Amino acid sequence: MADKLLYVLAGYDDDTEERLSGMQNKLYELGFSGVQTKNIPMHFTLGSFETEREEEMKERLIRLAKSVREFAVDLSKIELFQNPSEHVLFVKPEENREMHALREHFQDNVDVFPWEAHTTLLIDKPEVIQMAQKHVMEEFCPFSGKVTTLHLYEFFPARHILSVRLISAEPEWLYSEEAFAIYADCMYKPELGKYRKLMKQYMDSPAVMILVNQTDSDVSAIMVSEFTDDDTKILGIAVAEKYRGYGIGRKMTEDLCQMSAGRPLLAETDGDAVGFYRSCGFSVEKIRKRYPDGIAERYLCRLL
Repeated sequence: MADKLLYVLAGYDDDTEERLSGMQNKLYELGFSGVQTKNIPMHFTLGSFETEREEEMKERLIRLAKSVREFAVDLSKIELFQNPSEHVLFVKPEENREMHALREHFQDNVDVFPWEAHTTLLIDKPEVIQMAQKHVMEEFCPFSGKVTTLHLYEFFPARHILSVRLISAEPEWLYSEEAFAIYADCMYKPELGKYRKLMKQYMDSPAVMILVNQTDSDVSAIMVSEFTDDDTKILGIAVAEKYRGYGIGRKMTEDLCQMSAGRPLLAETDGDAVGFYRSCGFSVEKIRKRYPDGIAERYLCRLL
């Protein structure tokens, strides 16, 4: 088998990530270290693949991000894998219909062991895991979270390649008048028909990801971005009027920056939005761009 492999990981919402990483960090504070990979998101693995398939897997994740909805998962108990030299202490996410449907997209893997969803806390010698398990069990209570993200990594050593966010609304919603009303500010002379055609192009592109942010039960923002080998381009970001001023656009931009795995973040905008990009740390260059009805000032924004 190759020394390195690609791994597709299913990641959690921010609250669940914080709770799980908090459990792991508590073990570190108590002096446990283990041999598990550190400084990566809490997750369960969906499959491993040959490194030669990197471009194919990137396209697959971006495509799934447009069709697979985030879903709830119960993290119900602490369990162990007992290998001869090492034990694995993990939180068990209960397998459900949505999880198995997601896993079906990765059946062409090269996994050695039978698949079981698990979120690793510690890998170490059996006697060390026995002590760590006691500390974890003292404070653990079952809780619920969401699977919201797919990550693509290469191991070993760890190399973050891409992260994509699963959709929080039905794909058909993106063609609705409600979605158009939010995204119209990102368009030149917006029209519903032109918007739907544009959104169809985005949905069909293997390089474009669409993020939909929900606040309570409402869709509050839409972000469209395009991944290339060299950079990530924000094609449009729009926040519904009643949700502006709460930092939603900034948070989505920060999330996209993390998903971009070190690639520069680029955007082109007008004078109305350039202040937003400056406030997010982008450098700004003024340009002049020709349109059918004249020349307009635009701004190229870049975040390294």
